[in-house]
Amino acid sequence: MTPPAPDAGGLYIGLMSGTSTDGVDAVLASFGPGQAPRHIATATVPFEDALRTELLALNSPGLDELHRSALASQMLARKYAQAVQDILGAAKASRPLPYAPSAHMVRRCDIDLSWVTLCN
Repeated sequence: MTPPAPDAGGLYIGLMSGTSTDGVDAVLASFGPGQAPRHIATATVPFEDALRTELLALNSPGLDELHRSALASQMLARKYAQAVQDILGAAKASRPLPYAPSAHMVRRCDIDLSWVTLCN
């Protein structure tokens, strides 16, 4: 599958967790040539206290931190995946999407994540 050219526009999902470490925020937006970006949907997935505590603890050296960071990254990846599912569900519920979301829309700068499967 070839991703669309940058100037072709499309739907894009932005994900972030800020320094408050309270959860993942997601936005789905449409970008098109000669058009202003258009907000489609947002979602927030909160962190459980245990994940938040572990992420904050990993900011300082500690016992078995490589193993703990690997486990925390898996939990964090699940939260990001949940945010993507939630935002796509919210977008479908609020209005029909111009085309079906697929993995080629997942991008971060110049890193190609086209191998990620978001929709089964």
